[in-house]
Amino acid sequence: MRLLILPIVVLCTVSSAQPTIPLPEPVMFRTINKAYKLLPIEDLGLAGVFGAQVLNSRTILVSTRQSGGLRSTPEQPASAGEVQMALFDINTRRRVVPSGDGFDAQQPFYVDSSDHESAIIITKPLMGESVGRFWLHLGTGRVTLIPGTVRQPIVLPGTRLLDVGREEVVVYDSRGAEIARHAIAVNTYFSRTGNQADEILLIERGPDRADSEIYLLNIKSGARRYLNQEQVIAEFKQENPLPYSLLPVAVPAATFPAMTMGWNLTPRDRVVRQIALPSSEIPKPHEIPRSCLIALGAQRAEFMTQTTVLITRDERLAIQRIEEASLGEYELFVRRQVQNEAMMSAKMAATAAHIYAADHDGQFPPSGDFVEALAPYTKDRTVLDGMTFTFNGENINEIQSPADTVIGWRDTAYGRAIAYADGSVRWRANP
Repeated sequence: MRLLILPIVVLCTVSSAQPTIPLPEPVMFRTINKAYKLLPIEDLGLAGVFGAQVLNSRTILVSTRQSGGLRSTPEQPASAGEVQMALFDINTRRRVVPSGDGFDAQQPFYVDSSDHESAIIITKPLMGESVGRFWLHLGTGRVTLIPGTVRQPIVLPGTRLLDVGREEVVVYDSRGAEIARHAIAVNTYFSRTGNQADEILLIERGPDRADSEIYLLNIKSGARRYLNQEQVIAEFKQENPLPYSLLPVAVPAATFPAMTMGWNLTPRDRVVRQIALPSSEIPKPHEIPRSCLIALGAQRAEFMTQTTVLITRDERLAIQRIEEASLGEYELFVRRQVQNEAMMSAKMAATAAHIYAADHDGQFPPSGDFVEALAPYTKDRTVLDGMTFTFNGENINEIQSPADTVIGWRDTAYGRAIAYADGSVRWRANP
């Protein structure tokens, strides 16, 4: 019996210094059933980016550190009045500065809510306490001031605006004209839009939390559909959840103890557990879900679509696309990775043995003591872990055929990296 620890996390570092960065080979990861590869990073040509937020599958709301929004170098510092908001389409690279009565695109802002067609923008001046609420139409960049009488504005599909008041909900069209009004009970709260068109999910609080009721309100007809527990779960269940997620991670930097921020693409079906299995049934590395570090040093990473990630790093924006790969292609990727790592470790361990011998009149270390003996001769003693050495104090100068004499090896799931007395390392695949 052997102990298997899941998962294996692979850190695959990608950079975005150039518009398109060729990778030596596809960077890949996998879930239980599928494999994926990362395509080369695409720089979006935006510099001096102060902040960015995904609004829909192709539109980003960005603020840049220079009035006018685009420049080729980020060295020039920002000053008062130089931060500007713009809508940016990643497909056409078209930039639109939002405009409308009373709207200042150079004020700090955040997105309160959004859908595929519109968003609610909250702006706050650099000085003072007043807050502006605006309705931004993504297709045109047109901005409409939301009246102060609207208590809780929420965007709805079809370029509509919902206001959840104390005792009623009101729906407005894209011009701001009222198109529907429905009474609700006091202590009723908006939860989310429903899975069906024209429905919103509301929670009506009772005197006791257990007395609360959840129902769907049709914003056109005013009809209500009260839900039981199973129906509530069904409403919140995603139809096509992503098989992977983005999680922030801290990665050790070159200079300890500093840490660098990164983002892991992590399979949702990855489970950390310990399983005792016979050695014949232990999965190979390519059969186990693995994570991948997609954006080292990025300030922010978020999905635009299931296969496109927006990366904000060093005041620039880039996207990286994810493409499904065959399990066969993924297996070859992992086999190459395991082989390269084993060959490199075996080479470093063999080099340490040769340096040791040079310092000891040609004598290799004695059997059983090689780790402590060779550790001072390598920068990373972990390359000695998993190595099996065959020497026992032999003199390298007395070996008649160094190119054919094995001094050690490292075993993997796919084969063996074998070190020879002449310093060479060769790979022997498993049958």
